[in-house]
Amino acid sequence: DGTGVFGASLANPNNRVRLVTTDTNAIYASGYLLWVRGTTLMAQPFDPKKRKLTGEAAPVADPVGKSAITGRMNVAASSNGLLLYSARGSNQLTWLDATGKPQGALGEPNDYVIFRISPDGRRVAAAIGNPTRADLWLLDVQRRVASRFTFSGTAHSDPAWSPDGRTIVYRRRNSIFRKDSSGAGEEQRVTESANLQSPTDWSQDGRWILFNQFTPGSGLDLWVLPVTGEGNPTGQPHAYLHTPFNEQDGQ
Repeated sequence: DGTGVFGASLANPNNRVRLVTTDTNAIYASGYLLWVRGTTLMAQPFDPKKRKLTGEAAPVADPVGKSAITGRMNVAASSNGLLLYSARGSNQLTWLDATGKPQGALGEPNDYVIFRISPDGRRVAAAIGNPTRADLWLLDVQRRVASRFTFSGTAHSDPAWSPDGRTIVYRRRNSIFRKDSSGAGEEQRVTESANLQSPTDWSQDGRWILFNQFTPGSGLDLWVLPVTGEGNPTGQPHAYLHTPFNEQDGQ
């Protein structure tokens, strides 16, 4: 409710006027302010000197995509009235061979935040959507279909597969959770922390989960958690690398 597009003069930037309510950016072109309402690109006459919208907003294009990472709409406009936009998600998963040659796409274009391939290479766990409320999806490589894996819409991300591929651990808000990779059953909490924790890998012997943890004063550190093969903790997590510098994304 607090997000939107505001107008202000460069001479007095604190004296701002709310123009439209939207969760993405806006651009000005050819006397119009362009912004996204839902998935529809809207245009409304705008007086930049008075910082005032006039007339009625009219739809220009639908659907219009936006970046899950930056939140910006996939739209650009020239000064002579030409509009360029993307109607799909902000990125596409694509297989490459060892030389970098494309071998085909996986799934539909979407707002993929992060993804991890299962140990057997048959599935891909991907966080899709706005990073603050993304959910995890599983993409079947051979059937080329996607199935939703988490459902609460509360910032699920950073999946890591168990060595046998039967369990996935992931970040939900600040803590680490686990769930059977078949999708059966409910998710279970693995850690509970006031500091942000993000799993990055699971050891090949199944005994350790490696994760990032943000600690005030030292930034990101690498931590390890002893677990069973199913991801249940067998002890307390402890710091592996904890310095004044950032350590992250260990494997």
